[in-house]
Amino acid sequence: MSIMDIWATDGVSLKGQRKCEVIIHVVLWLSGIVGLLVGITVQSTRAMMAVVVGGLSLCGLVVCPPWAVWGTDNIQWVPRKDVDEWLAQEHKKEQDEKEKRNDSPGSPTTKKTAGKKPGSPTVTKKK
Repeated sequence: MSIMDIWATDGVSLKGQRKCEVIIHVVLWLSGIVGLLVGITVQSTRAMMAVVVGGLSLCGLVVCPPWAVWGTDNIQWVPRKDVDEWLAQEHKKEQDEKEKRNDSPGSPTTKKTAGKKPGSPTVTKKK
């Protein structure tokens, strides 16, 4: 068994990140509370800080390396090509909707608003 067998080769998954976050919160809160109690009992700031720093070190040792246990769920990501195609389709739909809105009766045409600043009111004359 080599060191590479215990590392997550695919990285840390989303569920693994959530587990790490929970562990961080629990370990840091517990080390803070235990450190405070030890510091009050022993009347030593050094002892309190030793417990808190020990908890922080334990937290870093457990959470920071990409252990294989953090990458256990296999999420199938969408290939980039499919995402690009979907985005292109959505962009085309938006452009078509804009064109339909501009072509509908009652909406100002581009000839009437040519040369005007965006957001300025359009004045139409009644015959």
